[in-house]
Amino acid sequence: MIRGALSNNSMQRTALRAAADAGRWAYMKSAAIVLALILLGSARAMAIAPENVLKLIQDHGAHAAEAKLWGTKEWDEMITGVASGESEWLTVAEKLLPGTDAGSNSELFDAVAWALPKAPANVLGLVSRKRGDWESVCSGPPVDFPPPGDSKSYFKRATEAVAGVSNKDLQRVRNECLTRLAKAAKRAKP
Repeated sequence: MIRGALSNNSMQRTALRAAADAGRWAYMKSAAIVLALILLGSARAMAIAPENVLKLIQDHGAHAAEAKLWGTKEWDEMITGVASGESEWLTVAEKLLPGTDAGSNSELFDAVAWALPKAPANVLGLVSRKRGDWESVCSGPPVDFPPPGDSKSYFKRATEAVAGVSNKDLQRVRNECLTRLAKAAKRAKP
């Protein structure tokens, strides 16, 4: 009888341990899911980086990358990055351009044009490398999403910035860009 009671107690303890282990496992599983959701949410909140877009283009091609990004928050963040004139973002614009069409093409050109007053040497470097693709950015102002202020102030800032580029390798493209800016400024509406 004592032996039966001990066995019964032992079985109860084993059952309780198993239940506790199952409870811990369920808790750990739930905690892991919550942690994954938090991390996923944090990753979504992070700004897109140029290397991520370049990897997407490399892995899937420019057209597939454009199709995945177009119309998303990530596209808007990318356009803002390109408009900063940072060389990494201008590389993104250069690599993405062949995959763009209509609206995405226009927004990409606008962003590079916005970058002209901020980082003229970087933009002129892009124009110099890919003359046929990018020289029209010197004809601003951006159409789809104009920068703050009127177009005359855009042309004034862009012209001053481009005129200040002294890199000897960019002199020819700089002079061509200044000519385009002057012609476009005459057509611009205040």
